[in-house]
Amino acid sequence: MLNLAWRLLSVAIRLRGLIQKELKSKVRVPLAKRLLAWRHGFLSESQVIYGLDKENVGDYLSDFARHIKTRNMNGKFMPLLDNKLIFAKMFDNDLLPTPRVLFWLDGGEIFSLRGNRVAVAAPSDVVRLCRDNVRLVIKPVDGGGGASVFRLEAEHDRLFVNRGEKTASDLESFLKSRSQSIAVEFVQQHGYAEQIFPLSTNSLRIVTMWDYRKGCPFIAAAVHRFGRNQTIPVDNWTQGGLSVSVDLDRGCLGKGIMHPSTGVPGWHSAHPDTGEQIEGIVVPGWERICTQLLQAASTVPFLPYIGWDIVVTDVGFTVLEGNNYSDVNLIQVHGPLLRDPRIETFFRHHRVI
Repeated sequence: MLNLAWRLLSVAIRLRGLIQKELKSKVRVPLAKRLLAWRHGFLSESQVIYGLDKENVGDYLSDFARHIKTRNMNGKFMPLLDNKLIFAKMFDNDLLPTPRVLFWLDGGEIFSLRGNRVAVAAPSDVVRLCRDNVRLVIKPVDGGGGASVFRLEAEHDRLFVNRGEKTASDLESFLKSRSQSIAVEFVQQHGYAEQIFPLSTNSLRIVTMWDYRKGCPFIAAAVHRFGRNQTIPVDNWTQGGLSVSVDLDRGCLGKGIMHPSTGVPGWHSAHPDTGEQIEGIVVPGWERICTQLLQAASTVPFLPYIGWDIVVTDVGFTVLEGNNYSDVNLIQVHGPLLRDPRIETFFRHHRVI
C-alpha cells in the first residue's frame, strides 16, 4: 500500500513539473495546434520542435511518456545512473574510459577521492591542484541539464572559474559553497570539436536500448551537441546550444538546430558563433565508440535504457556520465523515434506507449 502511495505521489510530482514547464514556456503556439499537442501528451513547444500534425503525432515519443513513464524503466537500478559518483565507480576505466573523480564537496566539507582511498581535504588542496595545471569540473552529483557546472583552471598563476578570474580566497569560498558535488578531471576534447566551438565541452549523446528478442543492446539514436556563447562552459540544448544529427552507420554529422525558445530558427551547416563547418564532419573513432558502448551496455542488462554522454578525445573517447531517462526532444528534432520498429517494440515492452 505504501509502495503504491509513493508511486502515485511520484507521478503527481512529475505531472506538476510538466505543467509548470508548459506554463513557463516562451514558445508561442496557436491554440488549435496547442490543443493537438496537449491531447496527445506533448508540451506546446514540442509542436514547434517536431512540426506535429494529425498524421505524424503518433510517430513521436510524447513528453508525458518521457517524463512520467521512461523515468522508471531502469527500476531499482536508477541510482546507478542518477548518481554521477556511483556511475563513475561502476563504469571505471576497466570497462569504459571515465574522468577521474578527485574530490567530494558538501557544505564546506571536502574529501579527496583517489582510487579506494578517501581523505579529508581543504579548499586549498583543490586550489593547489589547479595551480599544478590540473583543470577541474565541479558539478552536482545528481541532476542534469548542465546546471551548476563550473570549470576551474589556472593560467600563469591566475585562477579562473568559467573563464572569470578569481583570487585564491574567492575560489576557496566558492568551493566551500558547493553542496553534494564532485570535482572531476577536465576532459580535453578532440581537435574537431575544439575547432567548431572551443569554449564548451561538446559531447555526443548516444542512447542504448535493449533488444529483448536478440538478448543484446542496440544503439537507438545519437546526436552531437555544441555549446554557444550563451551556454559556456556546457553544450546544453535547452540553454541555447546546438543539436546536430549523427548518422549511426558512419558517424557523419548533419545539420544543427537550436531549441525554439532561443528565438533563432532554422538549420545550421556551420556553427553560428564561430562559422566553423559542422555538416559533413565524421566523428573520429565512431566505430570503436559504438563497439565499446555496446560491450559496456551488454554487461548491465538491468539498465536497458541509457543515455551516454561522451566526449571524443585525441586518444579515443571518455564517458562523462549516464542518463537514466534521456531528453528526447534534442533527438526527435531530427526525426521521430517511434518510426524505428526496434524502438517502438522496446517502449511497448516497457509499457511506455
